[in-house]
Amino acid sequence: MIRSIRGRLLLLAAVWITAALLAAFLFISSLLNDFVTDRFDAEAGAIADGIIAGLDVDDNRIELDDRPVDPRFALPLTGWYWQVAANGLVVARSDSLLDGKLEGPAGDYLGGQGVGADGAALRVTRREVTIPYSDAEIAITVTAPQEQIDASLATISRPLAIALAVLGIGLAIASVVQVMGGLQSLDRLRKDLSLVRAGKAERLSMPDVTELQPLTAEINASLDQNAALLARSRQHLAIWPIR
Repeated sequence: MIRSIRGRLLLLAAVWITAALLAAFLFISSLLNDFVTDRFDAEAGAIADGIIAGLDVDDNRIELDDRPVDPRFALPLTGWYWQVAANGLVVARSDSLLDGKLEGPAGDYLGGQGVGADGAALRVTRREVTIPYSDAEIAITVTAPQEQIDASLATISRPLAIALAVLGIGLAIASVVQVMGGLQSLDRLRKDLSLVRAGKAERLSMPDVTELQPLTAEINASLDQNAALLARSRQHLAIWPIR
């Protein structure tokens, strides 16, 4: 167990600073994670809505008049994919998907999890719609590479961690200065007691710290009482001399 007051105060400050900064990092990281993933989901949702707007029926066949022009859908196996399926059959897909097919659970959702043809993790957005003049069940799927989302999060998290670490160092230095400065009054009190014990002072000087003033007053009262007792003893010895 730490016996030093300074050590206890510094240890307590270190524990609280570390806990507070860790909690702040986790909380802010969670907010950033939601912000980044929501941004990707919103982008994928907008692409899906654009695909829905370009759907048409020609000779009872589902066609896509306007394909997304985003270059990320042109490079093969990038993780950026889109697909239009009617009654389970693919009727249009992005060039990046090559001859592959996006599989996933039915229903509308944002931020689903999936795996690409190359085994890479994907973040999936899916829309199920129907269009006029067709009774086909149409599913539009848009994906983004989870690796890119994680990279975006890491780009933000690293500066955040560095900033909090610098803040922690600053708070630690401030704690050391505060503890050392706060305990200077105790050091002065100890020096005053040494002077009294050495006979170089009769009483303690009153400290400027409110918390130590009652203690100093009690010590001075004890010193005054001892001095009064000593004076009476000397007076008594002076009246009744030793024979």
